Amino acid sequence: MSRKLKPRGKIVRRFGVNIYEMPKYDQLLSKKSNPPGRADAKRKKISNYGLQLLEKQKLKFAYEIGEKQFRNLYYRAKKMKGRTGDNILILLESRLDNAVFRLGLAESRSQARQMVSHRHIVLNGKSVNVPSITLSPGDIIGLKRKDASINMGREALLRRKGISCPWLDFDEDSLSGTMRSNPEPSWIKFPVDMQRVVEYYAR
Repeated sequence: MSRKLKPRGKIVRRFGVNIYEMPKYDQLLSKKSNPPGRADAKRKKISNYGLQLLEKQKLKFAYEIGEKQFRNLYYRAKKMKGRTGDNILILLESRLDNAVFRLGLAESRSQARQMVSHRHIVLNGKSVNVPSITLSPGDIIGLKRKDASINMGREALLRRKGISCPWLDFDEDSLSGTMRSNPEPSWIKFPVDMQRVVEYYAR
């Protein structure tokens, strides 16, 4: 995705929900629930198209993917069995960079993406640098056996202690995780109206 110009705090306040799933943004919203701008700014009523765009943008910013990549993902989800909206979420959650984040080896999806791009992550024992790789059940995600990679993962784990993910198993001794199964839509608690996202691309 192209470089973001706005601080994440302002993006979270704009949407009114913690799309980055990090505790500090819950704290921010509890203190500043109004959108960025004037202290007395209120959320304006927006059109149906505006609501569809807003929901789509939540996913784009949260998972840090570009418009072309997101549109291709929509068409891929449309060809899969089941509901298109559920399939979009499943594909997003099955990305390698997202799995690194869900396992707690990175503090954010942005850091997870960077770790993959800089080859700190290994997939099934092989070094990879493509954050968008779609994982399959049985895939094993781990850290490269280098001090920099291991230290980065351990620091993230200390800050994100106690997290868990239903479709991922984590071994803290080896700092590796296994994709147990494909994500179930009911397990994904992301704050988004997927029907509006599908409607946006179905126009």
